[in-house]
Amino acid sequence: MAIDFRYRPPTSWTAISRPGERERTLVREDGALLYGYRRGTWLTYSFDRVVEFALAGAGRPEAVEQRTEDARGAIVVTTLRYPYAELELTMFRHARSDVVCWRITIGAVDELPAALHVEVFERARSFTSGPHGASARVYAVDAAKLEWWYDAQDQAAAEWRADDAELVLISDRRLAAAQPSGFRPVAAFATLQEHAGAGAVVEGVLALPLDGGRTGTRTCRWCWAEASTTCTR
Repeated sequence: MAIDFRYRPPTSWTAISRPGERERTLVREDGALLYGYRRGTWLTYSFDRVVEFALAGAGRPEAVEQRTEDARGAIVVTTLRYPYAELELTMFRHARSDVVCWRITIGAVDELPAALHVEVFERARSFTSGPHGASARVYAVDAAKLEWWYDAQDQAAAEWRADDAELVLISDRRLAAAQPSGFRPVAAFATLQEHAGAGAVVEGVLALPLDGGRTGTRTCRWCWAEASTTCTR
């Protein structure tokens, strides 16, 4: 008997957690990470924290594809296609962190300012990558009281830390405050732009600690991500 997919749900979730793990991270059909399932009524539900990814400045993707490499390894690959570029997100669980390896491939265009756009939303929390400029870390704070300004050359800002706050995200590239899509009340960040031509590849890695950075991953490098992917596979 053939399966009729015409009436399938418009949204889907894929777990990247392993059997027996307490934290259950879900990947939405567009590559967003979902944390803290919350049921409302019997017809409504939501999540406490949502982390979304996109190609900076490109608007909505024209097409989205998602696949699972192997059910035993729980590696989810999401591809977002834009008119002049493609963003691939590879997500998996490793060392008490959710890992996102991202790759931007430039299409048929002379030059494109390539950057990864990240948006984070949580009930009653705000997020910051530092008060003075782009840094490699994003922290959750009770209120966005930090007066933020941009200085790409400030190396002190690059290593900024807030040891008394929850570490939400670590990047191998610096993240600057960005404009949220649709002017939504969410925190938005983007990696510093890298101008690349047709066929060029810009890539990086993010790690989202499951315990606020108290244990596990405290730094994030591409070589670490490659080794983590190999271990997960």
